[in-house]
Amino acid sequence: MEFLVNGEVKELNIYDENGVNWVADLIGNCKLWSEFEKDEETELYIMPTDEYEWWAQYIKDFEADEAEEKAIKQEYGISTEEMNQRMADALQYEDMEYHHYTKQRLFDDIRAEHSKVTELTNALIKAKEEAQKYINTEDGGTCNFDCPAIDYREMHMSKAKAVEAIKNAGLRCFEWKSWGGMMLVICGIGAGQGNRNTRMAEAAHESLKSSGISATMYYHMD
Repeated sequence: MEFLVNGEVKELNIYDENGVNWVADLIGNCKLWSEFEKDEETELYIMPTDEYEWWAQYIKDFEADEAEEKAIKQEYGISTEEMNQRMADALQYEDMEYHHYTKQRLFDDIRAEHSKVTELTNALIKAKEEAQKYINTEDGGTCNFDCPAIDYREMHMSKAKAVEAIKNAGLRCFEWKSWGGMMLVICGIGAGQGNRNTRMAEAAHESLKSSGISATMYYHMD
């Protein structure tokens, strides 16, 4: 779409995935077209230089953010519905001037979330391996359901992402309200029903802590 900017004809364009130029809708949603002056000779809308430059930068950032959003969805397997909802929540009260910054912050948050999921999954796999070192030890003593537990809130993770990481490691979990708050108890690491199960759970617990995971023990006699 052409505008007259300081006597020079310049364009602003932004296209959707179907090739439709929707720049008129973009600008028109922010400023009534009746508020623009029109050049009688060219019949082009007149736009001040600073306003033109602002829109040009906004469109450039918007298109870059669109490309980055698409790449993030593909990389992390995020559905369009989930991304649209998160984007709507992030931008709900934001002025257009801060849209690019807000989107970048959301992208950083998503990367950090998935990095933590990977970190926790790897730590749990390592913990399982450490526990397996005690698989052939004696199994006397009291029957128990001892397991390691993690504080996902201390890790700045949502419960859903923590559960995702646990499932990725081939384990299960349930929520436990301890003295320190809500924890996720990790099931599927131990074997046996007595001392062996406790040793394996405690070995996994120590391994998780050494990996930087906020972990504790869940002791439960049968």
